[in-house]
Amino acid sequence: GAPDPPREAIRAMGTNAIPTLLKWISYEWSPSEQSRETGEAAPRWHRHTLSTEERADSTPGGFAALGAVARPAIPELTRLARTSSRPKRAERCAVALTGIGPEAIPSLLSLATNGPPCTRYWAVYALEYFARKPEGVQIVPVLIKCLSDTNTDFSVAGPAQRALIAVAPAVAVLALTNALQSSSAQTRLAALGCLFIFEGEDPRITPAVVPLFRAAMRDSDR
Repeated sequence: GAPDPPREAIRAMGTNAIPTLLKWISYEWSPSEQSRETGEAAPRWHRHTLSTEERADSTPGGFAALGAVARPAIPELTRLARTSSRPKRAERCAVALTGIGPEAIPSLLSLATNGPPCTRYWAVYALEYFARKPEGVQIVPVLIKCLSDTNTDFSVAGPAQRALIAVAPAVAVLALTNALQSSSAQTRLAALGCLFIFEGEDPRITPAVVPLFRAAMRDSDR
């Protein structure tokens, strides 16, 4: 591809870049903050420098440039995401973790199940990145668990269902079949929705799912 001087510079810095990237990504704007960087700021193309928030928003790309080299940052990115009071920082940290690679999956799974609602949302959203990769098998149980989420502000049920649909059917169908026995009607319905999409994409699984659909028609929940 075309040369990318910023990414190449970050790669050249290696782990030395991590402290600065963590400092930038940790930024959280407060409504009470009276900063010259907020409000009616000049258009970006009229300025020579990025605002603190713009710099923070670009930081996940720095972690992606480092890839697995940035693994020492995983604990702090996880902490920043978990303690975030603003969705924007939670999003940045989740995206940064995906950029580091599969070694960050355990942290994303932890954030998806134990964290503030906005952090859980962005962690599940980020897990979809790994859905089609070999590591996708380890994210399926947590995604199934998230299907029953009832939070109304940052529900993880929708992102979890989208991520499950992205998982290879050979990996996901058995777990979804088991989810049809869940005590949560919401989980059962979401699992059926995934199976319906899989069946449309790959008719080879039709013999396996048709009996499940027939059984679901007798579900006690309307």
